[in-house]
Amino acid sequence: MKVIVTDAGANHALTAIRALGKEGVSVFGASSSRYNRGTLSRYCKGWIKCNAADKNPERFLADIKKEIQRGSYDVVLPISFSSCKVISKHKEELESMVNVPIADYRSMEIASDKNKTIKFVSDLNINTPKTYFPAKISSIKKIAKYVKFPAVIKACEESGSVNYANNETELISKYKKECIRYGNQVNSGLLPIVQEYVKGEARGFFGLFKDGKRLATFAHKRIHEYPITGGPSTMAVSIKDPRLEKIGCKILKKLNWTGVAMVEFKYDPIEKRYVLIEINPKFWGSLALSLACGINFPYLDCKMALGEPITHVNQYKEGLKFRWMFPGEVLFILSSPNKIDNIRELITDLVNGEFKSDIELSDPLPHFIQIVRTFLEIKDRIISDGLRYPHGRPK
Repeated sequence: MKVIVTDAGANHALTAIRALGKEGVSVFGASSSRYNRGTLSRYCKGWIKCNAADKNPERFLADIKKEIQRGSYDVVLPISFSSCKVISKHKEELESMVNVPIADYRSMEIASDKNKTIKFVSDLNINTPKTYFPAKISSIKKIAKYVKFPAVIKACEESGSVNYANNETELISKYKKECIRYGNQVNSGLLPIVQEYVKGEARGFFGLFKDGKRLATFAHKRIHEYPITGGPSTMAVSIKDPRLEKIGCKILKKLNWTGVAMVEFKYDPIEKRYVLIEINPKFWGSLALSLACGINFPYLDCKMALGEPITHVNQYKEGLKFRWMFPGEVLFILSSPNKIDNIRELITDLVNGEFKSDIELSDPLPHFIQIVRTFLEIKDRIISDGLRYPHGRPK
């Protein structure tokens, strides 16, 4: 099998490259820069020069098509949100040349746009946060009078970037700043949204589906996040929760989903209530945990694309704690008010042999880039006074 993995510089692209390489797949990393985490991996057979999908989607598509025609590949595996959207939009054209395990564009648009996601699940009896969708930037002044604080400002598309507002003045000011930051989306009519702040545990359902039929499923609970107010996992633990799986499957089945996806929830352990936060219509940042637990989603995704039969895979190791060290866990520990306790826990896990992370000593070169970027990010955050609360602090 010969596979292109896009966005080779991303952490979870490196995870996918390693996962496929260990299965004997010939993996080629596509990216705009030659030296990055994925292309430096011992499991990457070569680099494909490719424009970034978020900066120049037309050139990205042209580069991928040119390489497919040149190299006789079996599968293209998109990694980033932007790559997934471009490839999904041109799925029919690309499938005449190569296998692409991805949802059709209608489903992709619903999953990637929080406005459309909330409307889509409205008749599925699934809890969602109270959400406001400003029609124009000036609408925020009226909305601010009705919002329950603290509130969260989010990009309408893609996950991971939020800002917190604790009062009407903060909301108006920060909303306008976020509109500037999301310039391209705003110009396309996708203004940031405003949501109520939902307390609780961050839990994720992960799945591989084919035309709405589940092929592999997994779940985890976040233990550490960075920023500490809420963000990507820096440490998580695998869990089994039939109720979480049922809700996640209900959503992806109705979407008639094909490919991988993460459905993110907040869980209130007191009220025992799940609240849908968003759908992440691609490979997730915490992919390495599912691999450590025994489910190789990238390899299964490629097998599905090639039409190979897959029996539903949902058996995996429960209770496995996993860390993403650079930069995630390092930033978490530095910004945490309980630094000493977290360092003590890390040392205890190391001594007891329970330390599991994305560090692979047999594939060291990618980690040099991760370590350098970690130091640079720490420096930048300290200078900007944004180490502990880069997105603000909900009160």
